[in-house]
Amino acid sequence: VNGINYVPRDGILIITGFSDKIYISNYGLKNNGVKEIYFPKELKKIYLGNFTGMSSLTKIHFAGDESEWDNVENMSEIPDNVSIIFNSTYAA
Repeated sequence: VNGINYVPRDGILIITGFSDKIYISNYGLKNNGVKEIYFPKELKKIYLGNFTGMSSLTKIHFAGDESEWDNVENMSEIPDNVSIIFNSTYAA
C-alpha cells in the first residue's frame, strides 16, 4: 500500500481486497482525516513514517489475534492514544 489519497467521509479506512502479503510503504498512511484503520491478517510489515500527524486516529483494527499482530514488523510509531483492537473486521 502506497500513499492513501482518498479517505471516506466517516474517516474509516479499510485495507482489504488482498490475498497475499501486505506491506505499508514509507509514509503510506499519514492522512489526518483517518479516524480508524482496518488491517487484514495478511499485513506483514509497516515501514517508516506511518501514522505521523494522524491526530484524528483513535483505533487500529486487526483481523488477527495479538500474537499475529506481534509478528507484523512495524517500523512506525503508533501514538499512545490509539487503541489496537484484535480479531476485528469491518462489517458494513
